[in-house]
Amino acid sequence: MKTLITIIAVSLMTLTSSFANTDPLEDDAKEQLREQVMVLLENPTVEVDNASISSTITFTINSNGELVVLDVATKNTQVKQFVIKTLNYKKTTMVPQNFGKVFKVKYTIEKA
Repeated sequence: MKTLITIIAVSLMTLTSSFANTDPLEDDAKEQLREQVMVLLENPTVEVDNASISSTITFTINSNGELVVLDVATKNTQVKQFVIKTLNYKKTTMVPQNFGKVFKVKYTIEKA
């Protein structure tokens, strides 16, 4: 009897947590925001020595609807400076519902 109750409790917790974080509107907003960031970073001015340079950009949106870069996780300082210069305080359309949230986007520059 004890194991039956435990199995039911674990099943309920699993179902509840899997449905709690599935908001299709939020996923759509994240995708639109990612597209806006990628458009801004479309033409990099950084020369790539290797086949590609990858980074993870961490940013938030301030109350004015501007992107604020918090971190650029890369070893290449030129990429870091380019991303910060290009994205910091650029306007976005994702203001009210995403104000203050932290977002992460993977960014790769490939050798031409």
